[in-house]
Amino acid sequence: MTNGNEPAGNEKGILAIGTLGGFIGFLIPLLVWAICKDSMSNFAANAVIGMTNFQLTLFIICFLLSFIPVIGWLICLVISIINLIIVILAFSAAISGKVYNYPFTFNFIK
Repeated sequence: MTNGNEPAGNEKGILAIGTLGGFIGFLIPLLVWAICKDSMSNFAANAVIGMTNFQLTLFIICFLLSFIPVIGWLICLVISIINLIIVILAFSAAISGKVYNYPFTFNFIK
């Protein structure tokens, strides 16, 4: 599903940092959105907000699971591996101008 907006050169950099920042958590996408929200298109803002919401959701889930010894830790490990795959898929979709729908995501930021 293409929204018709191929990201421009400057916006591709913002999208790259905003989506690949998901490799290390929700702070990088959140900072990119907070700093660049006025200069981003709706497509880029939605892509970075989607990554932020997805990373916040995973953070909360893994935080809660960390209180369950061994089984919770193993589930968090599996979630981390899935996160790596989803970040790569979201990055490739964002750079090519496609909308990526993140699975199991709560919308904390709209």
